[in-house]
Amino acid sequence: MAPSTPDETPKARKDRLDTLAFDIWYNRRTLKRKGNSFNATDWTLAHEMTTDELARSTIQLEDALEVLEQSSGGCHYQEPVWLHLEKRELLLWQQRRCVRQMQRLATTAGGGDKSTPSGLALVNKGVGQEDEERVRTAFRERIIDEYDCRHPEPEGPYGELLWCPVVSEWVGHCSAVAVQLFDNRHGQETMDAVFRQAEAGGEAELFHPRNGLLMFGTVQVAIEEGVLAIVPDVPSNATAEEICRWRESRPREYKVRILDPGRREANLSVGLFNGKIWKDYDGKRLEFRSEARPSARYLYFRYVTQILRCALRYPFQVGRVPQGEVEGVGTRIWAVSGPYVRTSTIRAFVEEFGCEYEHLFGEPEPGGESEEMREVEHVDDDRFYIAAVEQVQHTLREQTFDDEDEDEDFDPEEAEAAWQASMARVVVPAGTVLTHLRMP
Repeated sequence: MAPSTPDETPKARKDRLDTLAFDIWYNRRTLKRKGNSFNATDWTLAHEMTTDELARSTIQLEDALEVLEQSSGGCHYQEPVWLHLEKRELLLWQQRRCVRQMQRLATTAGGGDKSTPSGLALVNKGVGQEDEERVRTAFRERIIDEYDCRHPEPEGPYGELLWCPVVSEWVGHCSAVAVQLFDNRHGQETMDAVFRQAEAGGEAELFHPRNGLLMFGTVQVAIEEGVLAIVPDVPSNATAEEICRWRESRPREYKVRILDPGRREANLSVGLFNGKIWKDYDGKRLEFRSEARPSARYLYFRYVTQILRCALRYPFQVGRVPQGEVEGVGTRIWAVSGPYVRTSTIRAFVEEFGCEYEHLFGEPEPGGESEEMREVEHVDDDRFYIAAVEQVQHTLREQTFDDEDEDEDFDPEEAEAAWQASMARVVVPAGTVLTHLRMP
């Protein structure tokens, strides 16, 4: 869109801003609906959206400068001007990124599924729908056998019961759920890209018992809702020796941690008719009936999603996410040996998941270094948790789509404000929580 002219009327200026707001909102919603399947065409659309944002920022900067010139001292208006200048710098940086991604994808066109700029062939589905039930049934049976969850008296009256290590109770066969720690939604290729090679003798681990745990149905709900998490069984103020002993122990032990004891759900019944509520399980060690354990790296990934759930649930309420939890996410407590994420894959995740996650790259740092070096620095920072954000934000995205489809009276300003409010639920945790998340 052309820059503003000196003789432009205030009404024409407002109309231009409204048009830009609508175009930005429409393109952003289009990109958001596409989910994870980004290609060169999508990044072209992303470039158009960034260009519109840059044009809107230019108008806002001109307005701020005009107010500055009309003021007597001008000191009171210095901050907005500099904020607009910084925003323009960031938008220009993002615009150049979009251009490079468009060029990379255009040169690899026709490469089939390997269409992501980094060639990781990231996919959204782990298995086809027709095979999903069969695979999940086999996955459940493997977990039951690996963790010895069957009742010792299969012919007796309790033969159908299965063991839940989280609550240490025998539960009904239909009430026990085989939970994946790294969700099937991401797919095996994504799992391999994040965690490098599979450990189980070269076997893919998406549906391996190392990536699963059998638990009572309400426990799964509590984990999904961010009420509790599974963490290493060491004291909160563990010494280096205690942490070292846990890392070297075989098998490693884990315990339950209630993330927000003041939350209403933490005071609800577990549903086992034993009179216990969730807070009663805080600090309880998981009781396994075999030497098998879930992989620490997948438990760590799930733990990160729990912290993010707390942050997304209370984005503007300081203290609802315990500071000890935030600062302890990436500490040496979880620093077990083994293949974790490769920092070279972070860019591929952001490019694959789309422009709505561009902010997780961080802003360009001014001065001294070249732009490419600054990008490498930000990519190698603590931003790999884009997969965790995607897993947590899945429900929020679907709810946002439903709300937009039902709204017949569109207001560009209201839509933009609503989008900014919804994105704050991710930006705030990314700025305050993800900055503490570093892979061991």
